[in-house]
Amino acid sequence: MVSVFRLTVFVLCLCLPFTVFAQADTLPEPERVSVTAADGLVMVGDFYRVPNATEPLPTVLLQHMLSGNRDQWLPLIPPLLEAGYHVLTVDLRGFGETRGTRSMEGSIDDTRFWFEWLHAQPDVQGDALALVGGSFGAVPALAGCAPEPGCLTSILISPGDFPLLNEALYARMSDRSVLFMVGRTDNVLYDTLRMFERTTGEAAMTVYNSSVHGTDMFRQSNPQRDSATALILSWLNDHLRVE
Repeated sequence: MVSVFRLTVFVLCLCLPFTVFAQADTLPEPERVSVTAADGLVMVGDFYRVPNATEPLPTVLLQHMLSGNRDQWLPLIPPLLEAGYHVLTVDLRGFGETRGTRSMEGSIDDTRFWFEWLHAQPDVQGDALALVGGSFGAVPALAGCAPEPGCLTSILISPGDFPLLNEALYARMSDRSVLFMVGRTDNVLYDTLRMFERTTGEAAMTVYNSSVHGTDMFRQSNPQRDSATALILSWLNDHLRVE
């Protein structure tokens, strides 16, 4: 079923199979990154560069779920690198190697410091950045993208509709794009639909016939893993490539 309103497209489908390009054990050694937040908290991440890149490339910033850390994204990193995207995975405040107290509002503000670090990298194309978040990390993936001019698109996997995501924030995304991904029997389905309906720019929503949540979508055991990976790569190719 496909319908259109407010320059948005609603997609309800099970995407076609897709073969993941590489396995996590073929990953290049990442650069360990430390960035200091506004309150002095030292945040930790891993930066994966596309091997043998000869020019600045678009870059994808990945933010994890409530239950884990930056390693939740390991299955998605090889396809992103092979598609020509540098990748930065981060531990949100209060998770993994980033200490401090867990805070949604703090995690949103922290995103700007990760963007500052990316802008300082000569091999990063600063006007072609994307934010991808799963579950808890989907909120800062949207709210952190909005004030960053170089962030052209945000991909939200199993997001919750938090009050911090207000109309002013959605309005700031009017000239950019958002992709929503969620399982039909996931308990955040209606939250995701409400968020989709509030978008002001280009948006798409894909609903899978499953209850899979957040970064669990990319586990080997998930039969929809390949189609979800293919969808993300297709979206980035359409919305992040800047000539």
